[in-house]
Amino acid sequence: APDNAEGLFYLAEAHYRGMAREKAETFYRKAIATNPKYVPAQNNLANMLLTYGNPKKAAELYKKVIKLSPKDGDLHYNLGVCHYRMGQLQPAKVAYGKAIKRQKNKDRLTRTHNNLGVVLGRLGRKRQMLKHFSAALKLTPKYAPAIFNQGVALLKVGQLDLAIKRLSAAVAINPSMADAHRLLGEAYMRKGKVMAARMSLKRALELRPGDSHARRVMGLTLAHQGDSERAIRQLEAAVRSAPKDALSRLVLAQLYASKGKTAKAIDQYKQALKAAPKNADVHFNYGELLYAKRAPEALYEKWK
Repeated sequence: APDNAEGLFYLAEAHYRGMAREKAETFYRKAIATNPKYVPAQNNLANMLLTYGNPKKAAELYKKVIKLSPKDGDLHYNLGVCHYRMGQLQPAKVAYGKAIKRQKNKDRLTRTHNNLGVVLGRLGRKRQMLKHFSAALKLTPKYAPAIFNQGVALLKVGQLDLAIKRLSAAVAINPSMADAHRLLGEAYMRKGKVMAARMSLKRALELRPGDSHARRVMGLTLAHQGDSERAIRQLEAAVRSAPKDALSRLVLAQLYASKGKTAKAIDQYKQALKAAPKNADVHFNYGELLYAKRAPEALYEKWK
């Protein structure tokens, strides 16, 4: 093995390309130990750790590399990704903000504005959020993730027609965006356009069969059309793929109850309460079922 940082780095790169991640990490670390200021080894090791699900260790490395190369916008961007994946929204906001000031590549700057918009939305700063989505689209007008995020924001505030336009634009640019198809289906359902909702949800489930949220909304559309048996099958599939999805279990329980399948309904309410003990809708509907069946209050206390 070579005894200089550059040689060890290239050996690590060869192992990484050959999918030998443990060996790659070993040689990256050897390169760093040989020359602690050798940026490529630290950067690529951090990239590898981030790619394979270790944002905490990746963030530690990015912070060290940033001290060596503070003007590199990509490093600040990647640090922002790490913080976001760890749920650290304020540090993610700071890192993305620094990346924007340093980033020169248009595509990467577009992506950074979009990601910062997402973070600001989660922090409740809606005006700033929309500003950054708009900035992303000014740079790259057909950037589907930013168009999608605009649609999400509009859907949350009930502007259904505008949300439908933006989500439709997103899937027109990128037809494989499962979340966009799902939310488009939800928007159509809320508008009462059931057939359009079904078409969008069908596409979402083709792209992502395990999406319990899409199956729940599909179940609701089918139930709205009076097709309770198919609705039940969709919701049963939803809770199989996501056993802790309390909302799907709630809707499934309601459908079971409407079909006179009380025992199955009770079981779904119990499972929903395990997943979400403080969900008022589950408690209310469960109580209504027990009252309708004249079940004693003590039994409800035992079941809940």
